[in-house]
Amino acid sequence: MTPTRSRRPSKRAAKQGVKTVTFDSDAAAEARTVFVNQAKGDSLADMMLQSMHDLIGGEGEFAILSSTPTATNQNAWIDFMKQKLSSDPKYGKMKLVQIAYGEESEQINQQQALALVQAFPNLKGIIVPAGIGLPAAARALDEAGLAGKIKLTGLAPASLMKKYVANGSAQVIWWNVTDLGYLTYYAAQAVAQCKLTGTDGEKLQAGRLGSYQVGAKGEVVLGPAKIVTPSNVEEFKF
Repeated sequence: MTPTRSRRPSKRAAKQGVKTVTFDSDAAAEARTVFVNQAKGDSLADMMLQSMHDLIGGEGEFAILSSTPTATNQNAWIDFMKQKLSSDPKYGKMKLVQIAYGEESEQINQQQALALVQAFPNLKGIIVPAGIGLPAAARALDEAGLAGKIKLTGLAPASLMKKYVANGSAQVIWWNVTDLGYLTYYAAQAVAQCKLTGTDGEKLQAGRLGSYQVGAKGEVVLGPAKIVTPSNVEEFKF
C-alpha cells in the first residue's frame, strides 16, 4: 500500500491491486482508495473572505493574488468568494478590484503584491490563497514599509507567517498539520488491513481524534481549519 501526497498516483498500480491513500492533495478518485482532506474547499474560501472582512473592518478595496489562472482549487475558491460578495449583505461594502497571479514564483508574487498596491491607491488588503505566495507578499510589503497598511490573509503554514500574524498585519487560514498526519496514518492502516474500502458512509476510528465517516468519492475530512490570529498563533507549530 502506498500513502502519498502526489496528485498523480498510478492508475496502473490501482489496477494491479496496489492500495493508495492520498492526503493534503488529491488524485483522480479511481487511482486511490481514500483521500484524507484537511478541510472542505468552500469552508477555506469562506474563512479567507471572513478573515479579510475582519482585517479591513468590513469595507474597502481588496485584491486576490492567486497562483496561476489554471489552478483548479484556487479558481473554485475565488468563484465562491465572488458569489458571497454579491449575495451576502455582510460583504456589501467590500470590493474585489483585481485578481493577479504569482505564477508559483516567490519573486513574481513579491512583484505582483507591490504592483497591486501601486495600481490601487485605496487598496486595503490582499487575499493570497497559495502557500508560496502569502509569505512572499508579506516580505515584499514589509520591506516596502507597507506591512499593516495593506492587510494580508490566505493559505500558508502559520509558522512562516508568525511574525506578521503576531503584529496584526496578517492572518492565516490553517489547520493542525500534526492531526492531518495522525488521521492519515489511521486511514492508511485501515486500508492496509482491508477494514476501509473508501465506500461512502464507512466509519474510521482514528485514535484520539475519534470517529470519522467516509464521504463521497472516498473523502475523509479532518475538519474545519482555523483563522490564525495573534490570540491563537502559538497553537500552530507548522
